[in-house]
Amino acid sequence: MIDLLRRLAPPLPAALLAFAALFAQATAASAETARIGAFTLSYDPAEWRIDGGGSTFMAVCGVDACSHAVVAVTITPAAEWCDTEVARQAAAAAFPWTNRHASNMHARDGYALYFVSAGDGFYDPDHRDPAYACINHRGLRYEFLSKLGVGEEPGPFHAGAVFDLLSGLAAPPPELIALKVEELTFNLADDVWSAGDPEGADGPWSITCLPPACSEHVGVLIGANPVPLVGTCEAMLLPGDGQYTSSETAVVGDGVAFTVTVHHSMCRAWTPPSVEACAVYNGVRYTVSTGIPISGCYFGPHLGEGTLLDLIEGITVE
Repeated sequence: MIDLLRRLAPPLPAALLAFAALFAQATAASAETARIGAFTLSYDPAEWRIDGGGSTFMAVCGVDACSHAVVAVTITPAAEWCDTEVARQAAAAAFPWTNRHASNMHARDGYALYFVSAGDGFYDPDHRDPAYACINHRGLRYEFLSKLGVGEEPGPFHAGAVFDLLSGLAAPPPELIALKVEELTFNLADDVWSAGDPEGADGPWSITCLPPACSEHVGVLIGANPVPLVGTCEAMLLPGDGQYTSSETAVVGDGVAFTVTVHHSMCRAWTPPSVEACAVYNGVRYTVSTGIPISGCYFGPHLGEGTLLDLIEGITVE
């Protein structure tokens, strides 16, 4: 019997692989795509219909599997960043009869999806909750809103159906923004960074780390000053109250050697570290910093050391 099982066992993985390949082919053949602004939405045409174009779309589900949901999509210039709080407030305004707004950020490849499932606070085994979602992308806000008729309520698992639909969104490849600071050029991938105007003729230059690369929108300042005025590299962010530990990492961007210093709080509760980088090149001290020293124990947005290292390694010299 054992010999028989051994003889039968080898073909099993091949059969499973063949079945998986056929399933993938069938799934790919049944999917369609639609352009939603800069994004590509993959969806099942047996369940969803996508109407519209330009800056307004309507996603309509015609079957029970996706709760007969109707989702309005709008693309508008962004006056402010969408985040968990902005999304929560938008959902509360869109669905005034609800009093519970579970707002979360979901990391996607190249963008952050802020999704809100709204409810009236009572347990519903069918989860009949309307949904709101938003995305920031290249100065535009993409909003997705459950559309309900007068007196209508969401179908069963409505928010889940909308979330599943939005899981098919794919962002375009990132573009590079070249930010020139004296002799150095910081090459910013626009799915990680947003660049602002310098605060003065000689800087500092302001950039913003975007979710999901950072936990929230984190401002970063890039400075360039002659060494005789500011001195060589030294600790720029002196930690505030409390104990801390520090670590240093050397990283090179196109021949320019930076020292990255991270100050870690000794708080029992996790506190975002302060991160800074410094280099001297041709008589100019270059600094990259959030400008926020450690002070007290708190949880908040932070710039990850890895994100800063990637930024420096992408530097090019004129």
